Amino acid sequence: VDDGKLLWTHTEPLVVHGKHELNSFSSSTPAVDADRVYFLWSTAKQLMLLALDHDGRQVWRKPVGAFQAKWGGGSSPIVVEDVVVVGNDNQARSSLMGLNPLNGETLWEHQRRPGGPASYATPAVYRDQNGSTQVLFTSTTHGFTSLEPSSGKLNWETNGVFQSRCVSSPVIFGDLVFSTAGQGGGGRQA
Repeated sequence: VDDGKLLWTHTEPLVVHGKHELNSFSSSTPAVDADRVYFLWSTAKQLMLLALDHDGRQVWRKPVGAFQAKWGGGSSPIVVEDVVVVGNDNQARSSLMGLNPLNGETLWEHQRRPGGPASYATPAVYRDQNGSTQVLFTSTTHGFTSLEPSSGKLNWETNGVFQSRCVSSPVIFGDLVFSTAGQGGGGRQA
């Protein structure tokens, strides 16, 4: 549409729960593909994922795991190689997931060690010189994690990289991957 006219809206009920004063209940950015728009948000106890078609009709909705974090949610879903990828690193049961964009069915789930601060970082897509695609996640507990997007197979992981909370997404420049961590006035890492 060229005129900016509102085409549709979708409303979800909200139960107010704890979050950081600088966070919002809509910090996550929607992901989109040719057929659907995907929304991720936290409730007081879990992460929810919703798929709408481009006319605003609900295609599917799914709870994607327990979620416990002092500061609320913030990670966003991404779509890569026909898989909706969600990172859910939090203080409860954490996992990384790949879902079928057609129906929300779980294609793979990579379990994480429990505990540690929540990660608010959205995963990033890395394509190496050989054309292989990896999805990169960052968290305090697991450092960098690389998964194969269609199967969830672990490519590699680095532990002990971050001492603070991961909030920003990894940034990729050529073959280099950068990420940061920090919290409040307690310093920053890169």
